[in-house]
Amino acid sequence: PDSARQGATRPATAAMWPATAAATPTLAAAPRRPWRRALTLAASAVLLAGGTYFAYRGHRPSSGPEAFNMIVTKPGSKTLITLPDGSKVVLNSACRFGYNKEFGVSERAMVLSGEAYFDIHKNPDMPLSLSAGNVNIKVLGTSFNVRAYAEDSFVEATLIKGSILVSLKTDPERAILLRPHEKIVLGRVTTNTPAATAPRAKIQEPVIAVSSVDPEPGDSMYVETAW
Repeated sequence: PDSARQGATRPATAAMWPATAAATPTLAAAPRRPWRRALTLAASAVLLAGGTYFAYRGHRPSSGPEAFNMIVTKPGSKTLITLPDGSKVVLNSACRFGYNKEFGVSERAMVLSGEAYFDIHKNPDMPLSLSAGNVNIKVLGTSFNVRAYAEDSFVEATLIKGSILVSLKTDPERAILLRPHEKIVLGRVTTNTPAATAPRAKIQEPVIAVSSVDPEPGDSMYVETAW
């Protein structure tokens, strides 16, 4: 995606998106953009190769009883999703992504295991929530990247524009506001209990780090979204 610094209200451009060569499911009509032609041309090849498959089924995550539509991408494939409210999601390889079946009617909720780039339609009356690993993210309207593969020991979110609130599920009251061109990494480190408490035991403590990100010189690309 185009990583040149952009204002919170500037619309996303084609260069902001990760390269994708997968079909767009017919969930909603996507607006015409420069990258639509390339995406369409690649669609038939991806479908024939079986690079992506869709499993629409009920899913009940720990965050609530709402049924979710689930989409799964196979290793080596990428998929563009257009949600019912016009929001767009690009899924990286080997992802599991879901959105509630009544998305945009009474609430907007998503779940993710893997990596994805989001360009979310702004709706102040209906904030969007994303559950990824041990992290919750609240969004009004923004563009951001999230990495939350199950095999990783961390969850990473990079904000391109807008703002998001990030919190651990174990500590929801301690939310961190992320501003454009910032990255947050939430992980865990294993430590030993104090010597006074016998026997000694290993415990996991959360580690949170926030840093600024800048585009690569000469190509306006962020490393975090260059996939």
